[in-house]
Amino acid sequence: MNSNKNIHRWNKWAQVYDRLISPAETVYADLYLNIVKTIDYTDKVLELATGSGMVSLSVSPYCKSIDAVDHSKSMIDTAKHNKSFSKYQNVNFSVSNAEAMPCDDDTYDVVILSNALHVLENPEYVMHEIKRVLKPGGKLIAANFLHKEKLRSQMIIKSLSCLGYPVYRTFDESSYHNYLSQHDFTLKKCKVIEGIIPLAYVEASFENDN
Repeated sequence: MNSNKNIHRWNKWAQVYDRLISPAETVYADLYLNIVKTIDYTDKVLELATGSGMVSLSVSPYCKSIDAVDHSKSMIDTAKHNKSFSKYQNVNFSVSNAEAMPCDDDTYDVVILSNALHVLENPEYVMHEIKRVLKPGGKLIAANFLHKEKLRSQMIIKSLSCLGYPVYRTFDESSYHNYLSQHDFTLKKCKVIEGIIPLAYVEASFENDN
């Protein structure tokens, strides 16, 4: 389960999170374009570890609804504030533990996990939950910064870690793809979005044989 210490850290980082990731604005813009190309107006979407809600708010016009969750109340408060400036109100922000979602099996057409795998304490539980809540034939959209890909990226994440930013693992492109594959996801589309820190974008499916 998420530790109180980790939640407390994210409550503190929520105050500066949007400014922290602002240098990656063009990377995120490319991410949004990729997401809207693959989601559908009839899709029910779940975003885990939504942070300040930027991804959900940016792609919400292109789907039926989005449930966006984070374990940090301060992050969700920020996301709700950001939502107040949007004319699209089909995003429901709530505090929830991604390791044990309060929803039925086979609920969502799409699950979005954006820049979260490196900061999750127990990602194996989260991956299990993603497979549980996805509808048969559903899609995982997983994007993550590749902090091991370049020396500059390694230096940035090391500096942030020294400042108390919670980082539990880092990836290069190969190890990121392998991680998703090892959790029974079939990778359908993979690309790297170049930026100050490269971003791996993956669309994957999970077929439950049970």
